[in-house]
Amino acid sequence: MRRNTLNFVVDSLALISTLGMVLTGSVIRYVLPPGSDGSNCKPRKTLWELSRHEWGELHFWVATVWGGLVLIHLAFHWSWVCGTINIWRGQKPRLSTIHRAGYFVVFLLAVVGLIVGFMMRAADSAHRAL
Repeated sequence: MRRNTLNFVVDSLALISTLGMVLTGSVIRYVLPPGSDGSNCKPRKTLWELSRHEWGELHFWVATVWGGLVLIHLAFHWSWVCGTINIWRGQKPRLSTIHRAGYFVVFLLAVVGLIVGFMMRAADSAHRAL
């Protein structure tokens, strides 16, 4: 498969997963709001036989796929990113593109790990408060 075709496929799948995140997020927010899970003696609401929790799981996995596709997109356009950074700096690069890609991936994983860690800690604290 040619690189342009592969890039088009990855970008198209990223667009579809973006729309999927918007759809599932809207369902969670507006169709099945908090409290629609059968608590407070109300009947449990579902949409297409999926509860709010199940829509949340679907939303998470669509977002995970989207994140992976964005990383692949960045990998395809890495030379452009490096070239743009060099224009901003106005100097010759000291590290090879491979080294920069490695540092970027490590940095990105560290940031994502910190965000996920803080979110899990906040969720655990909220769960314990109940």
